[in-house]
Formats: sequence, structure tokens, C-alpha cells
Amino acid sequence: MRLAAVEGGGTRFRCAVGDEHGRLQETWDVPTTDPHGTLGGVVAALRDSDVQALGIACFGPLGLDPDRADYGHLLSTPKPGWAGVDVAGRLGAELGVPVGLDTDVN
Repeated sequence: MRLAAVEGGGTRFRCAVGDEHGRLQETWDVPTTDPHGTLGGVVAALRDSDVQALGIACFGPLGLDPDRADYGHLLSTPKPGWAGVDVAGRLGAELGVPVGLDTDVN
């Protein structure tokens, strides 16, 4: 099974692909700029990786309750342009995989 991981930080989004045994196979960095460009770069990096699931750890605060409408969204954040962005929803939809989400602190 191929799995993807994304760690979203203030200066870069680190992307990785590995297997269910924790063996890394590839990594990429996408600079953190605006949401459209950054998340588009993540999708481009992972699109042809044939992954079955994605785990995301991201700066926040994040909507972490899957029963709420703001699940997967960045909430209020000092990062200009990022408040309200649906990080998990966009990446999951564009890659067509289930997503797990937590803060980068955890």
C-alpha cells in the first residue's frame, strides 16, 4: 500500500510517499506561498504517486472535529490568505483519497 504524508508549515509543505511499513520512497518540498499555489503544488507533486490514503499535519488552528462543517479548514491564522482554507477537503478531493488530519504540533 502506498501512503502520502504532508506536513504543512509556514515556509514549506513537505510531501512524502511511503508504504504501510513506514519506508519512505519519495519526498518533495513545496514552498508555502498562497493557498492556491501551495495546495496546487502539493497536488502536482502527489498526483501520479498512486497513493491510497493521505495524512496531513498542518499549521493551524485547524478544524479537527469531523462532525463539524469546518473540519479540515484552517481557522483564524496569522498567515495572510490562509484563514478558512479547506486544506483536507481540497487535497482529498483532488487526489481522490481518504484523509487523516491533525495539527503539526501533534
